[in-house]
Amino acid sequence: MKTTIYYFTGSGNSLAIARRIAGKLDESEVVSIPRVFEQEIQVTSRRIGFIFPTYAYGLPRMVQEFVSRLQLPEKAYIFGITSNCGIPGPTLRQLDRILRKKGRPLQAGFSVLDARSSLINDPDNDTLQKIMISANRGKMPEKSHVRLEEIVRIVAAEQTHPIETSTRLTNVLGGLLNPLAARSFKGMAKDFWSSEHCTACGTCVRVCPRENIKLVEGRPVWGDDCEMCHACIQWCPAAAIEFKELTQSKPRYRNPEVTLQEMLLR
Repeated sequence: MKTTIYYFTGSGNSLAIARRIAGKLDESEVVSIPRVFEQEIQVTSRRIGFIFPTYAYGLPRMVQEFVSRLQLPEKAYIFGITSNCGIPGPTLRQLDRILRKKGRPLQAGFSVLDARSSLINDPDNDTLQKIMISANRGKMPEKSHVRLEEIVRIVAAEQTHPIETSTRLTNVLGGLLNPLAARSFKGMAKDFWSSEHCTACGTCVRVCPRENIKLVEGRPVWGDDCEMCHACIQWCPAAAIEFKELTQSKPRYRNPEVTLQEMLLR
């Protein structure tokens, strides 16, 4: 196998990007990180990619843990893509640090813009987001579909490419905020709840990457190991899952290229 692309997604954006890139590279496979998270994996591919969203200006916790455990071949070409709403912060540098500890640096790192998948943060009204946007001086990544050919060309030729980040001030702020946010995410599941529209279909249980949701007497109950990926909210067929009062009446987002069946993990 020439190329293996590992992806993590709550909305489907990273899966859509991974499939587009794999479709333009010979002998490629696309692998869901949550599906193989518990496995011992010895990668033998010549090219290895990681595609994931930016969470609180950094890597999702599951991606950090997965990459840290992964056994990588000595001469592999490694690339990363972070899908975000405009501010990647130091996310790809964080990935590079993890890889360098394994003796395998990130050879190419791309930041791409995708549709907003968060139901919580509204940059027009959120003070922190306004500060980060200001610190970033309006610098925005290009949309993922616009950069597709460029990324494929670089990866296919196994070329090095600068690790893309935000401005220095944004990266400093993001580097301070991310560890705090990451520690709080696990316990945020206590603030999820289901409305009277819940049909006990179990979709939330099947899309949760951490297996952190169970049905108890026909209603979802969240544990204490949340990834804050919002998959349970976004993919509930009845739009019955909420986070505090922040998501009520807000439209859900699912990548239009991805089906619910493709998001089910179990």
